[in-house]
Amino acid sequence: MSGLLEPDTTVAVILGASDWAKAGLARAGSFHRSAAYFQRYLLSGRPEGLGIHPDLLMNLFDDTSSPSSQLTRLKNFVQVTVSDRKETDKPIVDVLVYYVGHGTCDHGDTLHLLVRESEQGMEAESSISTPNLARALKIAAPQQRRICIFDCCFSEAAVKAFAGWVRWMRP
Repeated sequence: MSGLLEPDTTVAVILGASDWAKAGLARAGSFHRSAAYFQRYLLSGRPEGLGIHPDLLMNLFDDTSSPSSQLTRLKNFVQVTVSDRKETDKPIVDVLVYYVGHGTCDHGDTLHLLVRESEQGMEAESSISTPNLARALKIAAPQQRRICIFDCCFSEAAVKAFAGWVRWMRP
């Protein structure tokens, strides 16, 4: 297996938002800057960045489509890219997902990633849940390393979605 996050064998997706007017939250330019800086890092050549080819990056940050549409587009992009590169000398080894924005946690301790279309009072129902994201990535890239960075509140709640059924012990 190749090294971690090699530029020719990594597919990346940027998710999140800087505007949640429908959710009753203020705009946050800092999230927009973080997404832009991360994209620049992904596309910049080494040693300044990862040097990922633009065709291997999907940017859904501040996308106005529904959470389910974004999740479907992410799954399809990753799945097609993995499939198209499977029999080449540079198959996809790593899938990198970066989310920056507001995270909320419901009573069941599930992390929900807010997007532009998230609505006040319906945050869990109008967001991307981490169990759904984990499932989409497992379907799209079952043999690849899946690396997720959650730059949001309550990010620790994502562990259960990605680690499977693990018994958690509290100190």
